[in-house]
Amino acid sequence: ALRCGFNRGRGLRQRGSRRHCAHNDTAEPVFGPLFFDPRAQPVLVCVLSFRRRCIFDAKQHEKRLAELSVGIVGLGLMGGSLARALRLTYPNMHISGLDLDRETVQQARRSAILDAGTTRWPLPEAVDLLVLALPVRAILRFLRDNGPTLPRGTLVMDLGSTKTDICQALAALPAGVEAVGGHPMCGKERAGWSAGEATLFRHSTFVLCPLPNSSPWALSIAREVATSIGARPLRLDAQRHDRLVAAISHLPYLVSAALMATAAAIGREDPLLWEVAASGFRDTSRLAGSDVTMLLDILRTNREPVLQLLRQYEETLSGLQAFLQADDELALRQALQQIRRRRKWYVERETRMRQMETWDEERT
Repeated sequence: ALRCGFNRGRGLRQRGSRRHCAHNDTAEPVFGPLFFDPRAQPVLVCVLSFRRRCIFDAKQHEKRLAELSVGIVGLGLMGGSLARALRLTYPNMHISGLDLDRETVQQARRSAILDAGTTRWPLPEAVDLLVLALPVRAILRFLRDNGPTLPRGTLVMDLGSTKTDICQALAALPAGVEAVGGHPMCGKERAGWSAGEATLFRHSTFVLCPLPNSSPWALSIAREVATSIGARPLRLDAQRHDRLVAAISHLPYLVSAALMATAAAIGREDPLLWEVAASGFRDTSRLAGSDVTMLLDILRTNREPVLQLLRQYEETLSGLQAFLQADDELALRQALQQIRRRRKWYVERETRMRQMETWDEERT
């Protein structure tokens, strides 16, 4: 009965003739009555704010997404689109945001997407759910600089494009701060608040990377975030995520960039190239127009998986080159037909999934 519950029996320390709880110095400790042991030594029993915190945590874990206040750090394409989508789904949700660009914050306020905004941390008000919608290395810096002071009971999510480094940083957050890594698989080649739209996430996959100590409540809220904005939640571990997105996102960017660089070199020799370029070239070079700062963060924080996939891509391209150089029509046809069949299967699968989601939306 004389133990400090918060410190599980390790919190009593000697101070003069009286034993005190080592947790006394925290905010708003609650003290019980004064008791005396058989040796008549005064003992101060600390009931502690621990009891209050347990009650608070239990109540917090009963809340659903609609009841939470949300803060979004970074109001570019992803953060701005998330704010718009949440406002559309939950008109009464309290949403605050932070962006270094003052005009962006003012636009978000004027459009009634944000209830409060700032250009400097901390947010104007405490929030239940904090979403980090920043480039990967900016997320890592934010967690390093501000993670240790996040309030107990906060749930942190991120929208970063690579997950291994971020999930390691999330795992280092203080006790009482929950976290789930996230990555919505969508985007545009344009960036910034003006590029955002409420429907950006609709029919896309939203990868969730829970930590080993993420509570069921934290994961359920993360799932609610995904489904409430029209996305499909998919649970993956961080390393598997990084290898998969290296193949379908990061490698395609480099391939598109290399294609654009090759065409530009030909265009310098013969400017008529741009007169004959049409929709096929525009589609295959689209990713080359993506934000370079964001992609550098992605490539440097997912370096090994990307390098591995580049080597595999080079092998595939070399094989096609060998068939063409040998004028082996049969081998080249078989290889290209197999690739075409796989592409057709992928497109048909996507079409079926979108149809099913549309039917579900119509039923609800």
